[in-house]
Amino acid sequence: MKKENNGLKDLVINIVLPTLILNNMGKYLGEHGAVKALIIALAIPLGYAAWDLTKNGHKNIIAVIGFVSLILTGGLGLLKLEGIWFAVKEAGVPLIIGLITLISAFSKKPLVQMLIYNKAVMQTEKIKAALVEKQNEQLFQKLLKKTTFLLSLSFFVSSLVNYKLAINIFKKIPAHLTEAAKAELLNQQIAEMTWQGYVVMLIPSILSMGLILWYLSKGIERYTGYSFSEVVKTD
Repeated sequence: MKKENNGLKDLVINIVLPTLILNNMGKYLGEHGAVKALIIALAIPLGYAAWDLTKNGHKNIIAVIGFVSLILTGGLGLLKLEGIWFAVKEAGVPLIIGLITLISAFSKKPLVQMLIYNKAVMQTEKIKAALVEKQNEQLFQKLLKKTTFLLSLSFFVSSLVNYKLAINIFKKIPAHLTEAAKAELLNQQIAEMTWQGYVVMLIPSILSMGLILWYLSKGIERYTGYSFSEVVKTD
């Protein structure tokens, strides 16, 4: 139950509140209201991300990604850039993560090992003992490498989907509008990208992570003799 509440809290703080603020608050904040609304909308998830990073440190990779993405979005918005720049940003973040993930596959610690095959998630000592007994250590390392390749591919797909979505949302703002109207319209585009981006990426993310976990679990069963439920931590 605790995990479900945390997931709901993340959704509200990072998606629902910023969207509501960007769409509705600007008109109540007087002069430069749209800019003030943008700052407030970004401050809430940024403050939460900073708190989360302070609490969890370098272990919370998702918080780091979200923090960087929000800084880029806020920077582009405050600089009053539009269109292609937001599309590049939306595509660039998952693209960079995908490249880092791909590079990690060739290191001693593929990203999947850091995210999933660790002592906090799995009974690594139990797995390691079974691998040594069956002399399957090298085959298991290859499994982690292949799984990391799959993870990097999911980020590349995310990059393409984000780019296409952003191109459709961030249309050129008419030059004849006042600065306040331009800022308000940009806020609406950012709000639309915030919730639509979440919805569009949620299903592919669930499917890709499900596939990755299935592939990893089958490999663990093949090389250790244990089912995934026998080696994953439940407490």
